[in-house]
Amino acid sequence: MLLSKIKQLALRMKAGDILPVDKHEQNKSAELQRAGHSFLQEGDFDLAIQFYLDALQVNPINTDALIGLGLLLSKKDHLEDASDALLLVNQLIEKNYESNYILGKIELLKKNPKEADKFFKVASEIKEDFIPAITRHLCCMQYVEEYTAKDYLKVAKQFDSAMMKGITPCVWDKSEIKNKEKIKIGFASGNFENKSIAYFLEGLLKEINREKFILVAYSMNNDEGSNFLRLKTYFDHWVYVGSAGNMDMAARIIEDEVDILIDLAGHLNKNILPVLAYKPAPIQINWLGFSGTSGLRTIDYILADQTSVPYEEQKYFSEKVVYLPTTRLSFYPPHLKEDNYPSELPVKEKGYFTFGCYQEIEKINDKVLKIWSKILAQAPHAHIRFQVDFKNEKEKTIFLKRLQEAKIPEERIILAEISPREDYLHSYAQVDMVLDTFPYNGRTTTCEALWMGVPTLTLRGDSMPSRQGAVLLSAIDLPDWIANSKEEYIHKAIEFSNDLETLEILRYGLRKKMEDSALGNAQLIAKNFEMALMHICEMQKKLPPEEAI
Repeated sequence: MLLSKIKQLALRMKAGDILPVDKHEQNKSAELQRAGHSFLQEGDFDLAIQFYLDALQVNPINTDALIGLGLLLSKKDHLEDASDALLLVNQLIEKNYESNYILGKIELLKKNPKEADKFFKVASEIKEDFIPAITRHLCCMQYVEEYTAKDYLKVAKQFDSAMMKGITPCVWDKSEIKNKEKIKIGFASGNFENKSIAYFLEGLLKEINREKFILVAYSMNNDEGSNFLRLKTYFDHWVYVGSAGNMDMAARIIEDEVDILIDLAGHLNKNILPVLAYKPAPIQINWLGFSGTSGLRTIDYILADQTSVPYEEQKYFSEKVVYLPTTRLSFYPPHLKEDNYPSELPVKEKGYFTFGCYQEIEKINDKVLKIWSKILAQAPHAHIRFQVDFKNEKEKTIFLKRLQEAKIPEERIILAEISPREDYLHSYAQVDMVLDTFPYNGRTTTCEALWMGVPTLTLRGDSMPSRQGAVLLSAIDLPDWIANSKEEYIHKAIEFSNDLETLEILRYGLRKKMEDSALGNAQLIAKNFEMALMHICEMQKKLPPEEAI
């Protein structure tokens, strides 16, 4: 109620309906706002909020107090009130990068990357060197179908211009890696616990030739999760760099004499792009964690495959594209105490067909729900099962409302919340086939579904994230499960749901199919990876001195 009253007063002042406060009141409001900021810095959020509100009662158009209040309310999970405070700033000031940036972060908390992107885009346009807004804009762009590769590269180059201000990268002699008995590879990540890193890195680390390579991990955190601890055992050296500054981290990598530094994070949270800007290794590579160009001029190469980056699209990458045969990804199978594979088609027991979705809410946009609604309309007895990680009941209610708005009947919805990984994998026995999201396809979830015998129908798009499904399904020779238009996606969903014989054959044969493919063959991906690195080293040696940096 108080915020609503402040908003009314502020807008009336802006419109000239009431006089603005005098100089004395402005100073008093500013003093209260500064006190609020001090308590914010000290971590006393409740007291800070009270001082910000006091400042606004004295001067309703104190935008610094509104920004501070919006930030704190978002931290306290009062997202609607936080948005109201910050949107008021946008009404009072034509261009404010801070309010737009925080509004973008609020939309991310609400798991709405498309709306978040609008605010990050504005923030990065108002302040063109504001790196946090640019990186989040790049991440959110991957969830928005309307962007082109050219649009993405433009923003990535903006990031490079902002990042490289005031930085002089190291210059390396091209002979630095010549005649070395073993090549030292550094793997850098902000989150080795992340399943999108761990499940695709483990097989490679296990099988890579230790007579040729020394492996060093540079970790931004000390997470003691099971993935983290398991990966740690594969490295020759594990270095925690989370508390180091960017220059200190770069100095440590130089001191360790790393030959090839592989970035596993890109623009994701806790990334080390500010470190890579210093060029602490002679060769720097973008791979695995982030599906897209970094834009950073000091990253030399990106590892890809012909499905994720067709030859004609190399021009949209700041890095040189190096192709791995078949696939840039390799899935390391889970260790299950009890394996329920293969399971019977659930339609036989239940009497109705079950589509499955195992994606994060962020990927399930309104266009996806509209297409799924059309599929269900043409498969009148089918159900759709969502395995979703809801933060709270409010988030669950909002999601159910979106399903209702998409005209997906409530009685045909099955909601199952996230469970421990083994139970989660066993739950694939409850679905007949999986529907992939777009434009951001699944990766880990698709591999897990295939491993448990459940095929995924994907829609191929025009970016690396929107081709992930096609990469995985091509790797195991399932091209029929790749749709190239929304109409084809709907048609294939109906066709496959009516072909139980094919689904049953796949259910019993998919794991073997995976094991025989590059996707499930760690030894093969390690061999391809080693060959790619050796090829890169040879290319680097042949470059002119001014390019071999």
